Amino acid sequence: MRAAGWDVDHGTSMPAKWELRGKDRHPCYEIIYSFPGQTMFLRVDPSTSETVQITGQSGRGPSPTSDTAQLTSDWALQKLLSLNPYKIGRGVVHMGNPTIRYYPNDCQYVITFPRTDAAGHEFEATAAGFDYDHGAARVTGLVLGVDLPEPSVTTGTMLSEQQATSIALQFLLANKSRAFKLVPEKMTFVYVPESTMLRVVERDGYFGGPTTGTAVAYKILRFESRLTDPSYTGRYEKETVLVCVDVFSGALVAGGMTKMFAGGH
Repeated sequence: MRAAGWDVDHGTSMPAKWELRGKDRHPCYEIIYSFPGQTMFLRVDPSTSETVQITGQSGRGPSPTSDTAQLTSDWALQKLLSLNPYKIGRGVVHMGNPTIRYYPNDCQYVITFPRTDAAGHEFEATAAGFDYDHGAARVTGLVLGVDLPEPSVTTGTMLSEQQATSIALQFLLANKSRAFKLVPEKMTFVYVPESTMLRVVERDGYFGGPTTGTAVAYKILRFESRLTDPSYTGRYEKETVLVCVDVFSGALVAGGMTKMFAGGH
């Protein structure tokens, strides 16, 4: 809390409380600090004493009381590291350059760091972010998204987006009977070009394979179903399938599908 800019000598704190937080039930200690007009929550990893989370309210009004010149990326990184954030300070989690946004009505900066793997591929979710009250020079919130593991493969010969698209399309066409329950023989899939990102994604086993871990993948490839028989007027399924393809192995590592029915009476 001192590193975050809070004068703990003029505040009070309650004894640390043991709790489990997050989807993976990460154990931590929570300490509640009370300051005039403000309450801050500090959560600490019990095994490393690293900061897991800081939350609270700045309690400030809309009028800035100090210089609000743009902060630098170097400053943001050093401020983050001074908070002793879980895994980041030990190099277990890698980060890219932060995005810094200033909100003048609140005299507050919101700083977010994208998480990357060891080779610089960006994760889907933000690795770290903190709110900084520039008028009072205090951190009022710290959030870490570092639960996902590093991908097992981060370097090597990468598939082109065209190759990944072809692999995904051939898989969908070969598995039409699973996708369509009504008239699979009258259905096909077509690729719908749109912005495709290269990201570290969480494996979900949607197309089979591992249901845990991460992979560097093309995200997201979009495919839509089409009728192959224009004379058919019966009931059929319209589907949109999203696919994430491992850029090194070509495996379909994550995805999803939406379905609606059309035609017929």
